[in-house]
Amino acid sequence: MLIGTNQKIVEILGVKCKPIPDTDNYYAGIDGFIYSTCGKQPRKLKGNMNSKGYLRVVIKGKPKFVHHLVALAWLGKRPSKKHQCCHTNDIKIHNQPDNLHYGLAGFLGDHLHTLKNGRITTLKWTNAFDAWFKNKKEEVISDNGWLNNDTKN
Repeated sequence: MLIGTNQKIVEILGVKCKPIPDTDNYYAGIDGFIYSTCGKQPRKLKGNMNSKGYLRVVIKGKPKFVHHLVALAWLGKRPSKKHQCCHTNDIKIHNQPDNLHYGLAGFLGDHLHTLKNGRITTLKWTNAFDAWFKNKKEEVISDNGWLNNDTKN
């Protein structure tokens, strides 16, 4: 078990994977891809990109966002309906579990986490990387006052 859920980790095509809840024979890999064991041989689903740049795969005849499936398997269910699955580095095709988190979009609350990439989100971390990011936040706060717009020429 690596992050968030207590689902058993299995290896498919040499990749550590967790089963996706409410699906049969579909798994989310730690590499950010979706795997199927429905046929004779396990396979990595190719999927396609929608007009906004997010990867989607078809499961049981319905298109699903890859980042939602990976987050569901590795991080667990969303804390509330207001939470969204967000990419920490804002690159929509990087769907690895350590790059995903659940956040409340549209709030200016926690700007320290968003200064680096300009995303406006109040982050509610639900994964095992919480302590690491809290330490980084403290480093940013003590970074010689650059947050206070001190410009010394």
